Amino acid sequence: REPLWLGYDTTPLDGFREVGLEDLSWFQHMTVFGTTGKGKSTMLNIFMNQIARKGYGFVFIDPKGDTVDDLITQLPDHRMDDIVWIEPGSEDFEQVAGINFLDPGATETQKEFDREVESIIDDLRAVLRGGEYWGPKMEGITMNIARAMISSRRQFTLVDMYYVLADNESRMKFANVVSQEGMDFIHEYTTKIAEMDEEEIDPVLRRIQDWVEDPISRGIVAHRKGTINISDAVEEGKIILVRNTLRSEEIRKVVSTGIMRRVWATIRKREKMEEADREPFFAIMDEFDDIASENMSLDKMLSKARSGKMSVTTCLQNPSQLREFAPQTLKQLFGNVNTMFSFGVKEAEDARLIAKRFDDD
Repeated sequence: REPLWLGYDTTPLDGFREVGLEDLSWFQHMTVFGTTGKGKSTMLNIFMNQIARKGYGFVFIDPKGDTVDDLITQLPDHRMDDIVWIEPGSEDFEQVAGINFLDPGATETQKEFDREVESIIDDLRAVLRGGEYWGPKMEGITMNIARAMISSRRQFTLVDMYYVLADNESRMKFANVVSQEGMDFIHEYTTKIAEMDEEEIDPVLRRIQDWVEDPISRGIVAHRKGTINISDAVEEGKIILVRNTLRSEEIRKVVSTGIMRRVWATIRKREKMEEADREPFFAIMDEFDDIASENMSLDKMLSKARSGKMSVTTCLQNPSQLREFAPQTLKQLFGNVNTMFSFGVKEAEDARLIAKRFDDD
């Protein structure tokens, strides 16, 4: 395959020389550093344009919105029908991109269904846990109710989970639904949850409450039938553009984490495919220091994405900031990313971190 071109270099000895990322390096990942106005966004647009013109799919998460606005005007006409636009909280569109975190989608076998259920459980645990306390009882209650809702013949959402847990009567009604549907492996603990005191349920309820009461997040997770199937979009090589400019940092991180974990769950399924049938897919996250979360499973993505032919590109201004609130994530970036690309940075501490990483090579 032709390289993905990043720029050029000129030297007295070699003259003009194009600098590109060879295809074998795509899946060893890339991190781009640089302060606003130094050229990072321009390089990203050129990079993604090439991916689109090669016919590959990618997901691009933009927490500021400027880069994705420019990108969509530059993409080739023949890829316009492949674009999936996600803009949580937008007031510019009548339709809102809805994601049902509890929808397992279509699966061919019971084994695949069971694996998808556990994948969603992992995603939900990461989304709800955040950086706050998450005790064993909270874990047990949330995972039991979620597993029952995902496995049910009915379609449930995170909003339904809130109202099921809201009072004793609702919990008992749900336990009866679980019993009627023959989910014996879940029913016993669901009944136990129905009999719990409100004080035992309240910590879980409060964690979900923010999603229900915030009009923006409720608009995202209240859809029984999600308007977007991330798995299908990845498998079909679509261009998923996420304009994630939500004001709430917490919700912004949850949206990014939820989408990336769904992308990653889809890539993991490729282990059943012949290697020659695995088309390259790219994940690009701008302003990564604004959306990074320890719950994004970045370490697994970076270390194992190569076998699924997924390339991960992260862009950030302040690695020192990432070191403060997500030190493991920065360690994973520095340890598992093969290509480092830096524009100018303002803070001396950021420059020292980047220089040290370059020096390690």
